[in-house]
Amino acid sequence: MELETVETVNPRTGETTRTPKGIEPSFDHNHDRNTAMQTLYAEKLQTWKHIPDAQKANHLQRYEQSLDEYMLALVRQPDFADVVPTVNSTAFSKRMTAIKGGADIADERWAVSTLSPSVQTQLGVTKSVIWIPDNVLSTLVVADADSLPSLLYAAQNMIENIIKVDIKDGRYLVKFAKDGKQYDAVLSIDAVTQTLNITDISQV
Repeated sequence: MELETVETVNPRTGETTRTPKGIEPSFDHNHDRNTAMQTLYAEKLQTWKHIPDAQKANHLQRYEQSLDEYMLALVRQPDFADVVPTVNSTAFSKRMTAIKGGADIADERWAVSTLSPSVQTQLGVTKSVIWIPDNVLSTLVVADADSLPSLLYAAQNMIENIIKVDIKDGRYLVKFAKDGKQYDAVLSIDAVTQTLNITDISQV
């Protein structure tokens, strides 16, 4: 079956094309996505200009808060095994086994969780990762190796689930909850590396 077509003239360009009979092409709209986005942006910008400054500040504050919460949600379960050693890695499990077997303290550290930009500012640190140094890991393994994995799993959500933070002798005493259980953690800032390290953690 041959499709019947008719000549159609674009009134904007004068170009003549053939279209299926009964189909009326639209020449009134620009279907270029880039142009459409620019038009939409211009309209939003004009609307924004007429919003009072106080309302703008409120909008920006809510936007920054929602963005920060979104970023925190993205990093609450860190997944950067290809970049740094984490407490979720096979290497960490092997290290725990080695410590149980009497291995000496090594110059290593393990990534436990991450910090959103606003939390970094509040705590006065420039690094986004919370670490557990090998000497602390060794102490905790000797004290209670069986419960340590679950403690560190809970600590991955520490910042998101904070109940209370106290500062004592330059250390952060953090109370947080996870799955109906409460935990205490002690964090300290390494003056040289400016990293935030866990120095103790326990379930209440």
